[in-house]
Amino acid sequence: MAKKELSKKEQLKQNRKKLAEELSGMHIYKDNHNRYVYYDIFTKNGYVISNVPSYRNYANRFILAAVVGILVYTFDFGKWTLPFALGAALLVWAVMEYKFRAFLRHQTLIMSFQPKERPPRILTAASSEGKKIVLKIVLYIVFAGLIIALPFADKSNTDTTRVVICVAIGIIALGMACYQGYALSYKKKHNIEDRY
Repeated sequence: MAKKELSKKEQLKQNRKKLAEELSGMHIYKDNHNRYVYYDIFTKNGYVISNVPSYRNYANRFILAAVVGILVYTFDFGKWTLPFALGAALLVWAVMEYKFRAFLRHQTLIMSFQPKERPPRILTAASSEGKKIVLKIVLYIVFAGLIIALPFADKSNTDTTRVVICVAIGIIALGMACYQGYALSYKKKHNIEDRY
């Protein structure tokens, strides 16, 4: 009995390790050796991702740039608010893109990679811990409410551009909350174990 229990624990550790290495995304594919490959649409080359945690940091480079742009936009620089926000977002994206390209140079290159099998994107979201998914849903909804209320908080400076941008970001945040809700139901339906 104790031997069976030990093997179950070992099996659970192996499953968690395997799930921690799972990737999915817009340009992530698997090659013939079942390795995760980032497909560069500009060079048509593939890069075998050997360091998954580092890749995940760079995979969020667009979101990071958007968040920085939103944060800068919340400050009032007069007529320069929008240009400063766009400039800050562009600068963060450029730095992260440069670091990402440097990261790719250290990965195994596959010339003229032919993309075939793409892992399902929902698997990454669904492999998070259930409590974390619920927390993400709540935080996206709160963020949406706050960002939509932002332009109306200052009655003296409610320009149309600010209202449109904030409402659009709020709608995107609500969409992300719905996606996380779908990930939670997918997790329960398919009995996906926690990745982290």
